[in-house]
Amino acid sequence: MQHLLDFVQEHMISDQLCIRVDSGAGEIEVLQRRQPDRDSAWYVRVIPSADAAVRVPHTQLLATLQAQGVDMLAFERELHALLATQVTFAELVLRDAAQLLSAERNASAHEAQRELLGILWLSLQELEQAEPERPALRAISGEAGETPARAGHLSLVT
Repeated sequence: MQHLLDFVQEHMISDQLCIRVDSGAGEIEVLQRRQPDRDSAWYVRVIPSADAAVRVPHTQLLATLQAQGVDMLAFERELHALLATQVTFAELVLRDAAQLLSAERNASAHEAQRELLGILWLSLQELEQAEPERPALRAISGEAGETPARAGHLSLVT
């Protein structure tokens, strides 16, 4: 379930999320508030309670909820529901953008990207051939797969 929580942590569009689930002590409220200049935090509190919510790092949230007797299956279902809502929203944005931008504009943008990549590739080849015995850069073919190179498909040769 940590992978779902990580995804929510990194990719949710909303600035604030609220999930309520049952536990042995009553209903637990789990809040996330995103703040631009700070790490986003999760807050956990029992409802009803006069106590303030406890700030919990996202890496410790699941353990905290388990310790409080939260129905983890219900919490997982809530995470899935949040993600399904976000996926639906993203799909609507993409669909509407495709309708607003003509097919010609989309094709033109793709062609411009291909031209730029072609120019970059030729520049790399020129750098490689400048000093064949000691090239400044060496292109590594990524072939649309993973590569161990640290900076994309380029490797510094010293």
